[in-house]
Amino acid sequence: MISIKNFNFKSDKQKYLKAGVLSYKDRKKLSLKKKWVKYLKLQFQYYKLTYSQFKHLWLHLNIGLQIQYYFLLINPFCLNLLLLSKQLTFNLEQLLLII
Repeated sequence: MISIKNFNFKSDKQKYLKAGVLSYKDRKKLSLKKKWVKYLKLQFQYYKLTYSQFKHLWLHLNIGLQIQYYFLLINPFCLNLLLLSKQLTFNLEQLLLII
């Protein structure tokens, strides 16, 4: 929640509360997005992925990027599916190079 400050005028209080965003709910949504983006970055570092590789994996699985993917990655099944597809494509590329 926002810290309590004393304002002399109601307009100053409204400027402080809005701060460029429409409402408290909108600010909360933005903070949640930032939180999940941080979580995604940690996952990328752990699995040694870049964002472009991540996009390629999503497109390879025919999943539209319009989906809010950071909420999907909460589910470990989705992340495991991505990593499995990454391993499969890597193995197929190696097989094609051998042949």
